[in-house]
Amino acid sequence: MQKTILVVDDDEGVRNLLQTRLTNSNYNVLIAANGLHAVQVIGTGAKIDLMISDVNMPGMTGVQLVEKLFSESKSEFPVIMLSANRDRDIVIRAAKTGIVEYILKPFKYIEILEKIQKHLPLD
Repeated sequence: MQKTILVVDDDEGVRNLLQTRLTNSNYNVLIAANGLHAVQVIGTGAKIDLMISDVNMPGMTGVQLVEKLFSESKSEFPVIMLSANRDRDIVIRAAKTGIVEYILKPFKYIEILEKIQKHLPLD
């Protein structure tokens, strides 16, 4: 059975790249343009096995998204954060939310794929 990954990023290019590459790697991919949209997608009852989220997005940051999901809905899936932000305080705050990986942009797809496979092995 295909695993489902939710990709949350306000950059359409990043969303499209990850959707194409992850689909080609045999994952089902849902996309959201920001944190509020991600909450709506999850609210539909979609089964999410892993989420990849940008940190800096308008409306709701990736860190705020993870805090909201894990505190309110008790969502339990691994989260990989992507960010160009190297600010130590942001990295520490993100780590405290329970994310499993923090990957700096620009990234190489193979790096993301390796992290996904580490936390979400294909059956």
